[in-house]
Amino acid sequence: MSSELNFEEQVEIAVQKIQKKRSSQKELDLLVLLIESKLRHSNLILKLGKHLSEHTKISSFWNFVEPIFFAAIDVGNLEEGNKILTILRNKFGETHRIRRLHGLLLESQQNWEGAKNIYHQIIKESGDICSASYLLVQKRLIVIEKAQGKYREAINLLNDLVERFRNDEAIWFELAELNLLVLDYSSAAKCFEELLLIIPENSQIYIKYAEVNLIILIIE
Repeated sequence: MSSELNFEEQVEIAVQKIQKKRSSQKELDLLVLLIESKLRHSNLILKLGKHLSEHTKISSFWNFVEPIFFAAIDVGNLEEGNKILTILRNKFGETHRIRRLHGLLLESQQNWEGAKNIYHQIIKESGDICSASYLLVQKRLIVIEKAQGKYREAINLLNDLVERFRNDEAIWFELAELNLLVLDYSSAAKCFEELLLIIPENSQIYIKYAEVNLIILIIE
């Protein structure tokens, strides 16, 4: 076993030293570093965030509350997730964004119906079916259907989305993969055709499109 400390252990030591010195600004700087690294250090992010939320008055801390919330969900600390959600509600009120976070918390508890009720209410209130908020909520509904193995329902939702967001390659990719999963090769091929129009420089799409068409030829 190597005697060298890994990155997370080094950061843990740094956290302890900073907290002993009671330096909220340094804690915040380290929190920013961890979040911006895009690496998965949820335990450390949550530890720093929890300490800062209890001891700091730094206004810029509010810019990082959401990543701390996501870290709580990631490590399964739903109690802390609920606490952060309450802090956000007290600060900003019951906005659509905060209600989406509540939906995510319910998803982490596998409370699918509770999360769906929140998302459907947001859609009903927003009115704009081409907004970014609508897209985010619909994508969460798709995640819920997939988590329950309801792939046809997820496909129906994706078909609805591509009609409104025709240039969103991520939606087309997901729709193609789900169609392949349910063995609907013709629909998958149509998705790859759309992707070829959106991102013709992506060579992997040509390969996927050729593979799907080969399958169609074999089974016909």
